[in-house]
Amino acid sequence: MWNRYDSELEAVEDALHMARGMTYKYAAAGVNHERRRQKVARIFVTMQHLFAGAACDQTPTYLAADRMAEERIRQIATVKKYQEH
Repeated sequence: MWNRYDSELEAVEDALHMARGMTYKYAAAGVNHERRRQKVARIFVTMQHLFAGAACDQTPTYLAADRMAEERIRQIATVKKYQEH
C-alpha cells in the first residue's frame, strides 16, 4: 500500500474530517448526540493506538494502519468461523 499522507498531521486532519462527516451522517439519520459522541471517541482511540503502534515499532503510520486493519480482518474471520460451527 502506498503512503497516502506526507505527514502524521495530514492523517489526523483526514481522520477528523471523517469524524465530522460521520456526526453529520448520524445526526441526519436520527442517532442521538451521545451515540454520535461515542462513535467519534472510537476514532480518537483508534488514532491513539495507530500512533502508539507506529512509534513503538518505529514504522510509518500507514504501515501501522495496515497492520491494524489486517488484525481486525483476522478477528472478524475468527468470529465468523466460530459462528458457522
